[in-house]
Amino acid sequence: MDHQAAFRTLAADAFAMLQSGEQLTLYLRGEESSFIRFNQGKVRQAGEVRQTVLTLRLIRDRRQAAMEIGLSGDLANDRDAVAQAVASLRPVLPALPEDPQLELGPAAVLTERRPARHPSAEAILTELLEAGAGLDLVGILATGPMWTGMCSSVGHDYWSENSAFNLDWCAYCGGEGSSLAVKCNLAGEVWDPEALREKIRFVRTQLALLARPARVVPPGSYRTWFEPAAVGELLWLLNGLEGFSVRATRTATSPLLQLHQGCRTFSPKVSLWDDASAGVAPRFDEEGFLRPDSLLLLDQGRPAELLVSSRSAREFGVAANGAAVDECAPSLLLAGGGVASKDILLRLNTGILVSNLWYLNLSDRNSARVTGMTRFASFWVENGEIVCPIAAMRLDDSAYNLLGDALEDLGEGPEVQLSTDTYFRRSNQGVTAPGALVSAVTYTL
Repeated sequence: MDHQAAFRTLAADAFAMLQSGEQLTLYLRGEESSFIRFNQGKVRQAGEVRQTVLTLRLIRDRRQAAMEIGLSGDLANDRDAVAQAVASLRPVLPALPEDPQLELGPAAVLTERRPARHPSAEAILTELLEAGAGLDLVGILATGPMWTGMCSSVGHDYWSENSAFNLDWCAYCGGEGSSLAVKCNLAGEVWDPEALREKIRFVRTQLALLARPARVVPPGSYRTWFEPAAVGELLWLLNGLEGFSVRATRTATSPLLQLHQGCRTFSPKVSLWDDASAGVAPRFDEEGFLRPDSLLLLDQGRPAELLVSSRSAREFGVAANGAAVDECAPSLLLAGGGVASKDILLRLNTGILVSNLWYLNLSDRNSARVTGMTRFASFWVENGEIVCPIAAMRLDDSAYNLLGDALEDLGEGPEVQLSTDTYFRRSNQGVTAPGALVSAVTYTL
């Protein structure tokens, strides 16, 4: 089925129903996703989700009303549903107040299609289970096409369609009931069998180390290597709490307010972008504004651009740059550094290797202080060799230390980490980040 053609047909019919002075925007999100859950190295559940959701927004005299409807895929039924939605929104408008921040982006046309460059879900999972034979593998695979479209009666015609896979799994140590695990993720648009085999080799090595007795490391400050997944969690926290939002900065609620005010900086090794090519999110928003191909958020540790939605643009008198209403970057990219994979333990020398962070949150917003627990395979390292796993520890330290004063270097190879969220629909957001070597990290328990 040509989803774009069907969308354009629905849009043309809807625009023909408009009365004098009315404007209409249509924002469409759809997916044909395959999900496979597995446990103890065996498939336990497989299924598909096919859904298309359309948001209609009727505008007149600076008033707007919106409605979200599900589409069936049958053009005749969907035409009727759209007609009923427009008819339902029209009498609501006179009772609504004017919206002083209402603005649509300049009319333009954009079509982006990135065809699938990965095998089917069944083929991917078969490769995983064959490579991981004998391991207690637990996790989920999500794959399949996603599409987003935006049309308006004033001339917007945008379409984005791609297909990505997201393989998220753990390998447990010690058989059924064990709580010790190595966690892995492999995601993106292009399938690489060797990358999967390398992940499995890594898992087998880590499981052997996890079998050693764990050490209880006392609270204190320790040299630490954060794997890419842990760095990604840190970046996603700062981003999700509006660390790069113009609205949060102007209202003094951003956790990175001291950075944007020029009081603090990150390390010169930190350069961060919202990079459309690094993710699978569309390059446009619901108001018809286009995202730039790449937006520099941090330039060698110093603030660069802020994320500006159309509503913030009108409120604060600045130019919009395609940010969504929440002003969070959907496709973060942190540039790599000089630590090669083979040199990680040697560069760490003695300290803690953290594979992931859990329950990450802010303990002090004003100082961008972050707290969270070590999770999965985290180890004590001495003289460049892993000695044993560590009992869970609580990190509590400022992002200005973790990515600033104490940051020695970053890994040379950033890894793609797509969000595993499936609330309402598969997420198209993600972060691409390398590991990080930090000279002193505070652990409070």
